[in-house]
Amino acid sequence: MKKRFLAVFLALALCMGLATPAFAAENSVPAFTDVPSWCAKEAQWAAEQGITNGAGSETLFAPNEMCSEEQILTFLWRAEGEPAAEATFPRTLVAPWCRNAINWAYEEGIIDGNFLDGGLCRRAEAVWYIWKALGEPQASNPASFSDVDSGAYFADAVSWAVEKGVTNGYGGEDTFAPGEICTRGQIACFLYRAYN
Repeated sequence: MKKRFLAVFLALALCMGLATPAFAAENSVPAFTDVPSWCAKEAQWAAEQGITNGAGSETLFAPNEMCSEEQILTFLWRAEGEPAAEATFPRTLVAPWCRNAINWAYEEGIIDGNFLDGGLCRRAEAVWYIWKALGEPQASNPASFSDVDSGAYFADAVSWAVEKGVTNGYGGEDTFAPGEICTRGQIACFLYRAYN
């Protein structure tokens, strides 16, 4: 009985935390108190659009918290209007809160059956996921970074992201740092620039 009550409570809490864009638009979203100026506008936009919400509190965004791959895929799914997926990801995920987003990402070809939940989102994956969600738009010119091989799976995504102004070099003008882990603040910035 205790387990059933806990399961119901967690399900209700999850539903309350996953506000849809329509709900966010109708209600005022409190301002975050922990975001630095470099991502304040972007974090607020993401909350107002229903893409993300606070981290443990309505007024805390946790911009420096590392972002998981499940989080960015859920953010993208929400940015796309939470479309229903007919496909089902072939593995049972540990985190049911992201199941609909993962099913959608799998159906759209953003991820494949080898996707492993629990991983942190690197810069390479961040631009790849966003690029795939937006239909793989092509850049006019390839980006030239010493750490992005032209044959890398994410090379076209990086070129598009640089040309679109989603991101640029990291750690130097000639490096992209594809393996660098993204924070929630950085992902909010990427999404804001990609969708505006």
